[in-house]
Amino acid sequence: MEGDAARLRQVVTNLVENACKYGRGQVWVEGRRVGDRVSIRVEDDGPGIPPEARHAVFERFRRLDENRVTGAGVGLYLVKALVEAHGGSIAVADGRRLGGACLQVELPAGT
Repeated sequence: MEGDAARLRQVVTNLVENACKYGRGQVWVEGRRVGDRVSIRVEDDGPGIPPEARHAVFERFRRLDENRVTGAGVGLYLVKALVEAHGGSIAVADGRRLGGACLQVELPAGT
């Protein structure tokens, strides 16, 4: 992949930290090249993200658990902005391996 290494590291770090924070102890990280794209999936074994809330997790200052006192709700908003700045996309997918939340990033592959 080509891009700002520090920002791309920030994307992956944020996704893995979220999976560790909201999961119950297991996290799966997978990266692979598919044609001219790189796919990164981060999945946890936590409660997951309900289908009706999947678009909202990328909104600024939005948290699914409004009772939490930590975090400002900008993590996934920032991740989305960084991914899009690199010509990619991010979405919530169905967790296949662990059954929890699964975030999938698609980025252009480098040369």
